[in-house]
Amino acid sequence: MPKTSFRKNSDSPHSLQLASEKPISKVRQQFTLNFEKLHLKVNGWVKKLIVYRYLFLGSVVGVFILSVSLLVSGIVKFSAFPNVEGDLLQARVLMPVGSSLAQTQQTIDKITSSIQAVNNNYQKEYQTPLIQGMTVHYGMNADAFEGGAHLATVSVDLLTAEQREQSINQIADLWRNHLGVVPEALNIAIKEPVISPAGRAIYIRLQGDDLTSLSEASHQMQNWLAGYPGVSNLMDDLRPGKPEFSLNLKLGAFALGLTAQEIAAQLRAAYQGIEVLETSIDLETYEVIVKLDDASRDELADFDYFPIIHPVSGHMIPLVNVAEIRSTRDFSRIQRINAQRAVTIYGDIDAEVNNTQAIFHDLEKTFLTKFKQQHPDITVQFEGEVKEGPLTRNGSMRKSMLMGLIGIFALLRLQFRSYSEPILVMANIPLAFIGVIFGHLIMGLDITMPSLLGFVSLAGIVVNDSILLVEFVKQHINEGMTPHQAAAKASGERFRAVVLTSLTTIVGLTPLLFEQSPQAQILIPLATSIVFGILSSTLLVLFVVPCLYTILEDLGVVQIKNN
Repeated sequence: MPKTSFRKNSDSPHSLQLASEKPISKVRQQFTLNFEKLHLKVNGWVKKLIVYRYLFLGSVVGVFILSVSLLVSGIVKFSAFPNVEGDLLQARVLMPVGSSLAQTQQTIDKITSSIQAVNNNYQKEYQTPLIQGMTVHYGMNADAFEGGAHLATVSVDLLTAEQREQSINQIADLWRNHLGVVPEALNIAIKEPVISPAGRAIYIRLQGDDLTSLSEASHQMQNWLAGYPGVSNLMDDLRPGKPEFSLNLKLGAFALGLTAQEIAAQLRAAYQGIEVLETSIDLETYEVIVKLDDASRDELADFDYFPIIHPVSGHMIPLVNVAEIRSTRDFSRIQRINAQRAVTIYGDIDAEVNNTQAIFHDLEKTFLTKFKQQHPDITVQFEGEVKEGPLTRNGSMRKSMLMGLIGIFALLRLQFRSYSEPILVMANIPLAFIGVIFGHLIMGLDITMPSLLGFVSLAGIVVNDSILLVEFVKQHINEGMTPHQAAAKASGERFRAVVLTSLTTIVGLTPLLFEQSPQAQILIPLATSIVFGILSSTLLVLFVVPCLYTILEDLGVVQIKNN
């Protein structure tokens, strides 16, 4: 009879179970221990706060009002979009109308020399050249709305923002300081060529009937704006044109047989030329044009004695004897909006130094009242960032927020079959706003459009924790607990889920808050709103929802039915 032997199999399921039971690491044990201690403390705080629920909820409302006041008072400022560093800097030159190309080139030489001095200083300090390339375009200025030899633009390619040790606004200030005052130029604007999506920082339109009054009002407002820190590149589009002579016939000139048309025709023929002969040689036709030579045309001292030939007698009469000659200079460009003359003031604001909303708020408070009294016939309109920002913030953004809140309320109404409990759940949204404001204050950021977009998205994120808490409160009440006991127990049971769910989102977005690349600067305000909004709502929802639930039960708003 064959022998049957048995051998212990180390691969049996029982042995696999033993092998899988590895000891828990000390890090995990310590984390679990500390987390449970925090859990017990929070549970104890919830029970105490439910007792003092009215005092606690009043304190939370006070913190919410404080956060709103930080925004209203201007401590936390609002700007349309965050400032994103670029790599291109331009010097836009505007010379007086009629300036020659040689005069413009002399000014360009001063500008290029000054930026080269900035480059040399940067290279000595950081051992790398700042300028990567430089081009000059004559006859072009994007801010002038005209063309000619009196315009030029110097474009300088810089090191990328990640490699530079100085911001582009600092480099622009150094360029201005090295350049100094250039008296022969009307305006030299050193700026980035990109306009913010919200429009120009300073874009003010003045409208009236008298061009002289408009020009005086424009310069008065520019002088006031120049006093604010961070304001630069101020200019308007009402500029003097070329020098000209204005002629008015004297009394008695018409009696001599001379008319304004006759004098104008002789001056036009002398300075622009007149065709006196047309002849043909073989198959080609030639025109003979007679006009003053260049030396005579440029000699303005003899203009008073320009000979006017009498159309009948042929006698020569000096121009000064029949006409009054005045040297004048009109405007090179006149803009009309809605059939009314207008002047537009442009300018830039360094977002690191000052805030657009703060400047215009102070302008309205300290300057505009007196300005309108001095110029009652001139209307003032704010365009650009000041106009477009509130339209987006108060228009489309508010509409989107309202539609989102209505959608959330409708879904919660279907879930709870109640009108009061959805409002209880959505009370977590203002708690997130507290974190949004204080988060921007801590990070040193302005509230921008991406910040508001982050807050709008928070409305659908932070209500999730409230939904679970309210469901658990109702469940425990149905099991026979009192509202106070049910609220405290629900907050304790959902502590781990609420904290860990929010913590994963915060940890995932935190690296974005400290990103230095220019591409990420537009997203940092959005991430700040989400991270600090979730943080504040998570910390407060565990306390506010139980307290608010019991308060609504005290007031009889939430009806509890025990099964």
